[in-house]
This record gives sequence, structure tokens and C-alpha cells, in this order.
Amino acid sequence: MKRSVKQSQQMVAEMISRVEETYAAWATVKLAGACGFEAKRFARINREAFLAAYETLRKKALGTPVSQLITMAGVALVVAAALLQAQAGQFSFGEFVTFLTALLLLKTPVQNLSGLNATFTAISAAASNVFEMLDEPLESDAGTKPPGPRPGRIAFENVSLTYPGADKAALRQVNLEIAPGEKLALVGESGCGKSSLASLLPRFRDPTEGRVTLDGTGLREYSLSALRSSIAYVGQEVVLLERTIRDRLLKAWGAAGGD
Repeated sequence: MKRSVKQSQQMVAEMISRVEETYAAWATVKLAGACGFEAKRFARINREAFLAAYETLRKKALGTPVSQLITMAGVALVVAAALLQAQAGQFSFGEFVTFLTALLLLKTPVQNLSGLNATFTAISAAASNVFEMLDEPLESDAGTKPPGPRPGRIAFENVSLTYPGADKAALRQVNLEIAPGEKLALVGESGCGKSSLASLLPRFRDPTEGRVTLDGTGLREYSLSALRSSIAYVGQEVVLLERTIRDRLLKAWGAAGGD
């Protein structure tokens, strides 16, 4: 039940993300003639979200009848045992009626508790996503060296990277050397590891195996702030912040103030 609820929540989140992405880039989508493609992609995601929600509702609907059946079967067994004891003269008819009344009064609270199971499962699945984010380890920033005015030779030495929870490595035994002033383009199909490889330079992620060096020194030996301040990064996501030009320049240059 929890797995179905979590999958349903993930599919709804992905569907909302796709809608927001397509709506924000409506001009590009129209100019590229990709309306049909985006419509088919949304239909596929919408269908997957529907199936995930349907599976959750199906299990939720089955939960109440099954719990009621188990409850009534338990009541029947207890009543049968009580009748046998009453026939044997172990307690009177009045005591039996009192016992049976108390037992039947428990039926409604037990059914209500079984109905709350689906609600608590949904809450637990949502909370687990939040706690997974909160439990992410802090970035390791034990380095002290600042990247100085050096040539800037970058080397990947037997680098492998596996994302948490992934069955397959994103990068495996990568050996690559980039000379100072050299221009390098990473080309390949989606999901082949281009972004993963580039994310190792500013240490957005650390390699699972191997190391990345700058002028022969491992990136872990540099402080994060100094390392990242020496890297010009143009991401594939377009992010517009509602700020003035002055605020943008101060954010980019790290100025403390001034004109």
C-alpha cells in the first residue's frame, strides 16, 4: 500500500512538473512545432499517474472489506467459544449477553481504525520523501587549498559514479585528461552520463570510485567556495530570479556592497 501511494505521489509530481515546464516554454514549443509531441508526452504521463492512483484506490477499497471480514470472523469465533462455555455452565446467560454487547461495541472503533490505515499510509509516504531530503548528508568541505593561478589541467582517474538507490552506475572507470586551454564537448544520447561527468568538477557530487584532480591535486583538497568561484557554469535549466540588475551583479560577483 505504501509503495503504491508513494508511486502515485511521484507520478502526480512529475505530471505537474511537465505541465509547468511546457507552459513556461510555450513559445519554443510552438516555434519548434512540438505541440503534438508534448501532448503525447503529457498523455503518457497522465495515463501513468491515473494507473498509479487507480492502484492506490483499489488497494484502499479492498482494505475496508477485508478488515471487516476479519473482524466479523473474529467475533464469530469468540461468540462460538462463549456459547460453548455458556452451555457448559461456566457463566450465566446475562453474563453472555453483556460480553456479546461489549464485543459488538468494539466493532465500529476497529473498523474506523482500519479506515485510517490508508490515510496514515499516504501521510507516511509523503513524509518519507521529506525525510529523505532532510537526511541527505551535508557537502564535505574539508579542503583548505585555494585554486591559484595555475595552468588548470583537469584529470579524471578511474572515476565511477553511482547515484543512491540506482542499480546501474552512471559512470564507470572513466579516464580523461583535459589540457589547459583545451576545449572539450561531451556528446551522447540522453542518460549516458554527460551531466554526471560535468557535475563532478564543481563537486555537486563526489565520485563513488576514483578521483578528479586539478593540476595534480584532488578536488577534495580545495575548499568548495574557492573551487566553485573559479568555475564558470552555464546550466541547461533557465532560471530567472526576480531581482534588479544590481542585485544580480552582486550575487554573481559576491560583492559585499558598494555602487
